[in-house]
Amino acid sequence: MTNSLTSLGTWANAPLALVVAQVCYTPTPETDFRIVANLIKEALGNRFSMDNNVEQLAFVLGADGAPSITNEPTCVGVDLISEDARTCLRINNGAITFNTSDYRGWEEFIAEWEAMLTVLNATGPITATRIGLRYLDFILPSAGRKPEEYVIDGIGKSPASLGQAPISVSLYEYERESDGRLRVQYSRGFGPPMTPPDLQGTAAPYPGLMARYQGAESAILDMDRYAMLNKGMTASELAIEFSKLHTDLSESFQHIISPLALVEWRDETKEG
Repeated sequence: MTNSLTSLGTWANAPLALVVAQVCYTPTPETDFRIVANLIKEALGNRFSMDNNVEQLAFVLGADGAPSITNEPTCVGVDLISEDARTCLRINNGAITFNTSDYRGWEEFIAEWEAMLTVLNATGPITATRIGLRYLDFILPSAGRKPEEYVIDGIGKSPASLGQAPISVSLYEYERESDGRLRVQYSRGFGPPMTPPDLQGTAAPYPGLMARYQGAESAILDMDRYAMLNKGMTASELAIEFSKLHTDLSESFQHIISPLALVEWRDETKEG
């Protein structure tokens, strides 16, 4: 990994645990998830060594009695998984999602993501309806510090009149003038952080990050930037749009973190 054995990306002690990119699009017979999965496996060689079916099971909840299952599990997609389980490409009809904790920097990430989207675009531009880029950070305080010391007051601290709540969640959603929104969620609690439920079962967070866990409180900073497109786009055009999302996320992250976080996470004199 870059700079440190205990961090992802370009910062020496970055809290980054997982990166997620997604394109939602209008499905066509040519973009059936089985077809796309096979094409990507052929194009990317040994990048993915395992694949699992994504199954959906329907339940009926009535006023009386226990929930009943209406049918057998239905295969609605496929997960392509790397040998170390740190990268998962989930392909559904109408959506492709790239989850990874094998992240060395934006340029390498977007190049690989564009290569995957090029395969999806093999029969021509897809009609992209929505794109999203999400960064998940695990805030693991150093000795004597608290999670809220690493983010600005409006994000991490509960109302002063009530005192700091040991377990707290804050959620903000900011509209962007050009397109889409930025969602920022901060969750604080006891014990080691865990990936949100919607990301569990995809890529495993970077294991080296937990070497910094002190066995006390921790927090999760979950930033999701998405945009509505609703137009035909090539892989290269999508890559440009994702780079815009990345720029916004990066600048917003810099405004959210505290001076303490900048010193500890970006300190390139530390070695992992």
